[in-house]
Amino acid sequence: MYNLYAIATRAHGRIHVHLSGQLANPSYFAEIYDKYPGGNRQYVVDPGVARVFIAETQKTPEPGAAQVVVPWFSSIDIPDETHTSVQVLVNEMAVLDVNVIEPDGKYIVYALTGAIRPDGRCIIVPQTQHVLSIYTPEFGPAPYEECSSWVEEHCPCT
Repeated sequence: MYNLYAIATRAHGRIHVHLSGQLANPSYFAEIYDKYPGGNRQYVVDPGVARVFIAETQKTPEPGAAQVVVPWFSSIDIPDETHTSVQVLVNEMAVLDVNVIEPDGKYIVYALTGAIRPDGRCIIVPQTQHVLSIYTPEFGPAPYEECSSWVEEHCPCT
């Protein structure tokens, strides 16, 4: 996976991790398959970080398929009130560490830039968090509850 990027924010006793990256070509597939804590992984000694596990695999390429990078997006919630960073592992290899952002009470809703949102998804991030330039602010800054209500009304697939 190329250009893997993550935003990790804590709210209401959970860490929300929003991930984006690029797959090498259309024959690649990636999905989040586990998390720590709250997933299937158990450790004798706590690793000191929350973790997100991504599996990236390659399907048999279709003849004549375009060989272009493909954007990839996903998100996951981790029930965690203590860890201050999140480690992202792709195929069991650690590739990214991000700090968990503790919100200051104000959030902004972002959507993919452009008139058409391919998946209708929006993300809610603290107003102090940096966001990739492929996102455009849609609503806020406002309290989390107001942003959540706005997302329910305007982003049906989130």
